[in-house]
Amino acid sequence: EDFNNLDLSIGVYLYLVLGENICVEDLASVYSHVHVLRSSCTYITHMLTSQLDSVNFKGVILLHSLLARIPPAWLNGDSSSDPQLISLIQPLAKVIVHHNLAEHRNTGFKCYELLVDIFDAEARLDLYRYLF
Repeated sequence: EDFNNLDLSIGVYLYLVLGENICVEDLASVYSHVHVLRSSCTYITHMLTSQLDSVNFKGVILLHSLLARIPPAWLNGDSSSDPQLISLIQPLAKVIVHHNLAEHRNTGFKCYELLVDIFDAEARLDLYRYLF
């Protein structure tokens, strides 16, 4: 694996708290959902690129949970060029296209839909330009 145990540990912790809502009420609610997503991107990317199916799927569930918390068209302007958010696209696309299990691919595609949906129309256009 390309990541160390600390990255995996933090990713799994985020999955348990934010993905499975275990003790989420004990977290301070001082950060926006977008900030939490951006801060988690490194760990989610590591989890999505893992060769272990269980870790990979935990990354997909964590991403889905974080994206579902952000209202549609919440981000605008230059937010579509945010390197943290852009870093999610390639590993997520690999899960959607290449993963062996249909549940992983389907949940990954739902994440992709949510990711695109958090941007307003202008920012979405810039995101599509990046994709193509």
